[in-house]
Amino acid sequence: MTTTTTTNPTTTTTEPRPALVTLALEGGDLACLACGVAVHGPHAPGAVVTLAATGRDGVPTPAALVESGMPARLQTEEVTRCPSCEKLRMQALAVVAAHPAVAHRIGSRDIALHRVECALDALDALASLGHRTLGLDALTRSGKDVRLLLAYLTSAGGAARWAARFAPIMARNATTGTAALTAWGHVDDEHAATLRDAYAGLLRARVAVPRPTAPPALTADHSAPAPRGCLFCGVGAVLAMPGDHNAWHPVTATTSALGGRPSPEPVRGWLCSPCDAAVEQVGGALGPTAMERALLDHLGVGRTLSATDLVGLVAWCVVRRPAGSQPTPNATPWAHLGSLAHLVDELRHG
Repeated sequence: MTTTTTTNPTTTTTEPRPALVTLALEGGDLACLACGVAVHGPHAPGAVVTLAATGRDGVPTPAALVESGMPARLQTEEVTRCPSCEKLRMQALAVVAAHPAVAHRIGSRDIALHRVECALDALDALASLGHRTLGLDALTRSGKDVRLLLAYLTSAGGAARWAARFAPIMARNATTGTAALTAWGHVDDEHAATLRDAYAGLLRARVAVPRPTAPPALTADHSAPAPRGCLFCGVGAVLAMPGDHNAWHPVTATTSALGGRPSPEPVRGWLCSPCDAAVEQVGGALGPTAMERALLDHLGVGRTLSATDLVGLVAWCVVRRPAGSQPTPNATPWAHLGSLAHLVDELRHG
């Protein structure tokens, strides 16, 4: 094997990364798709991944391809996993198996596996840079732990992979048929800083405490101001972790479905997570049944609804107010209905 030294693109850091040293692959050797080291063949067919580059950074796409609208397929590169990175993949499989709700929430087990593997790659790359990190058991103890791990490290880990140098756009200093001299030796100053910042963000998120979070100021399409509370219960803030983008859920409904006067203009805004969960419980329809379910869940009444329960229930967003006035968010859910104590008693004993 021959070695080639190239300069890594750098940003200003206190400890610059060394220049990238690559090896020319020989025979059936392939580079590890994650850490970049050479892996000797032969390779099982299922262990080989083919990367397709549709361009090179800094090189304009040929005009003919732009005019035709056809994507360029400049080069392909076959990669695999070294024994160490294959072990990380097995650990990722174990994490996904131990937390099936995470995959369910993502919508695909394969996508969940890829995201977990990239996050573990980020931890491995950080270790190669001399950074100590928490153990995998601590970082994946609960479903919440896994979700935080993915939120902060998946992107950084995926971008740091050797494979990211070749697809979908080849890096300027990427050369096919090569491998890194040392594991993660291709990680430049910019990616190293991204990995450090991502891990620091993860640590902050793990010790963060929930704080009151108001709904977004605009509708989901950013076309208009949104009501300042949950459309159903009217609460003006919910406790959520910093950076949690799932505390509020965008919805559009008719005023009549929410107990208000008919209007040609729909209501656009946000539901808090408890009210959104109630909508899901009744099949996703925004209307009286969903509102009833949300109210009963809030009151802690677990009974089944009858046709005469909560007749005339009105959502906060459609309560009649003086013309031109802006609705004031409720301090507590469903406060616009007045005292709920008598309702709880009636529903529990009625």
